[in-house]
Amino acid sequence: MHVLVTRPIQDSFEIILELKKRSYDFTHIPLLKIDYLDVKEINLKDYEIAIFTSANAVRSIQEHVRKNKKIKCYCVGRFTEKVAKNFGFLNTISAEGSVNALKNLIINSEKNNNLKKIIYLCGDHTSFDLEKELKTEGLKINKMVTYSSEVISEVDKESIKKVKEHLPDVIFIYSSRGAEGLIKIVEKYSLHQLLKESVVACMSNKIVEYFKNNKWKKIDKFNPGEELIKIEQLKK
Repeated sequence: MHVLVTRPIQDSFEIILELKKRSYDFTHIPLLKIDYLDVKEINLKDYEIAIFTSANAVRSIQEHVRKNKKIKCYCVGRFTEKVAKNFGFLNTISAEGSVNALKNLIINSEKNNNLKKIIYLCGDHTSFDLEKELKTEGLKINKMVTYSSEVISEVDKESIKKVKEHLPDVIFIYSSRGAEGLIKIVEKYSLHQLLKESVVACMSNKIVEYFKNNKWKKIDKFNPGEELIKIEQLKK
């Protein structure tokens, strides 16, 4: 089993460790470069609720955690919640993986608290207008972009050589931007065999549709945090 790991290294430590434990072959080709923005003006004491749609949103404000460790944190999934806890946040809630689930969780929990001040921390590219959805429900939201993401187009020769010689059995893709990055790399390095032979495991239906439109043959879905379960399913 050869797994192509595509998240930035800080998000890939755990899955790489688990793959090593199980003696699975893997190649790490990050598809996005993350840059944290200057967020000195953030004061978490001004808010009662924080919303995080990615672990990078948490990392981007790690220096501000001590200002309000008890702020109520809504996290998109278990991994993001774990990062929030590791940085010192004490009151965290996970929506188990999707932004739509996060939206519903917040609305159901806070619909009678529309006077509370909420800060929504995110990257410069979002596939779901969470701010608009929550404001429609009467919640008071201050959206702040705290990091940017750039599609990586250069891959080291060794990784490309390995992928060509030993096609990945499965490639995990976590975002629309990551999907775009993979297709660009396929085109640039003539990796078109991947489209026919490798399973691309997608975290959302939107990503599934993107790969269908790009003529990918083997497409599957997975739940965030359940990569190893998906690998075991594909082995059968």
